[in-house]
Amino acid sequence: MKAKYEAEIEKMAKLVEKKKQIECKEILELLKTTPRSFDEIKAFLRGENPNEEDE
Repeated sequence: MKAKYEAEIEKMAKLVEKKKQIECKEILELLKTTPRSFDEIKAFLRGENPNEEDE
């Protein structure tokens, strides 16, 4: 029974890793096509939005 659960966990882990790799490839493709600077992209990834005005 334990081996069955471990096999399922391993299967799910592989699927998650595959999805992460696909997402990374998609993000890299989008970054190649963006006109934004590297600093703007880093700020966005940190959760900052330089286009928002302070209220």
